[in-house]
Amino acid sequence: MTSLAMWFSLILVIALAIVLIPFLKKRYDSEDDTQRKQNKLALISIALFVPVFSMGAYFTLGMPEFAEMQTAKPAPEQVTLVDKLEQKLAKDPKDLQGWLLLGRSSMITEDYDKAIMAFEKALVLDANNLNALLPLADALAVKSAGKLQGRPHELLKQAFAIDQENRMTLWLLGLAEKQQGNNERAAILWQDLYNLLPDNDADKPMIAKLLSTVGVQVDLPKSAVADRPLMTESQPNKPSDHINIVVKIPQELKNSWGDATAFIYAKEPTGMPMPIAAQKISVAELPENIVLSSKDEIMPNRKLSNFNEITVGIRITNSDKMNQGQVLFLQEQNWQGQKLIKFIIKS
Repeated sequence: MTSLAMWFSLILVIALAIVLIPFLKKRYDSEDDTQRKQNKLALISIALFVPVFSMGAYFTLGMPEFAEMQTAKPAPEQVTLVDKLEQKLAKDPKDLQGWLLLGRSSMITEDYDKAIMAFEKALVLDANNLNALLPLADALAVKSAGKLQGRPHELLKQAFAIDQENRMTLWLLGLAEKQQGNNERAAILWQDLYNLLPDNDADKPMIAKLLSTVGVQVDLPKSAVADRPLMTESQPNKPSDHINIVVKIPQELKNSWGDATAFIYAKEPTGMPMPIAAQKISVAELPENIVLSSKDEIMPNRKLSNFNEITVGIRITNSDKMNQGQVLFLQEQNWQGQKLIKFIIKS
């Protein structure tokens, strides 16, 4: 802006010189010394006044956006509760509960990198904290496509040494052992978990199904069978291995989202955040009818048919990674055996 003003002033001075100097030169010989001094003074005054006045008018009238730039207030910075928590932890990095809270919050928002960092910080402060060991193993597994090998396995064994009756530990450690082909060890862990659960616990049938995958058959207690809803002719039959989904989205909205990606997934309402099954589809090619089935399952020992209740969701982002980029649309619905799930996306 400063250089523009200087050039503008220089051009005006040159223009004035071209116009005024010849005019004054013609009168030079016919004027006395006093008149010549007055003319020179007038020339200098005009040369100084016009550029200054013109620049003032130019910036005031000729560039209204300049005035807006001067008076506009900066947009207020968006500060979330997580931001405030991170600021607090930067000042007090020994706040164990703060790191655990940041980790849990990041798991909810599916920012697994931040969750891992937070739980690692918590373990530095308390190496045997189950509230850090277990979710850290979970987050690391999510980042490695569900694999509970290596560090997650070591964390789970550490958690088991601390508390051998923790339900989450028994469940996840059983999964880790099965992934490594240790079916006998997985069976022992899941059998212990099964025996710990009350007869009317909703998870007891699921653990029985997990046990069946490692060759152990158990008889569900009568109370657990009685608690199951009976299917009647008016109720839809629950499919054992697939979920039908309808997605309605206007074509103009598809076009406006360009290269966005849709992630359709099924996950547990509580427990591991990693999906049981998922599909990734370009929004431009997103069909109206989608079926999540056994071929979309992420882990061989976590099947759609293992769960009585499932959360089904669709997440559309401007990135080809589910947990990155801007979220353009997100909706989840509870599925308990109904014929299909409908997502209606409006502009």
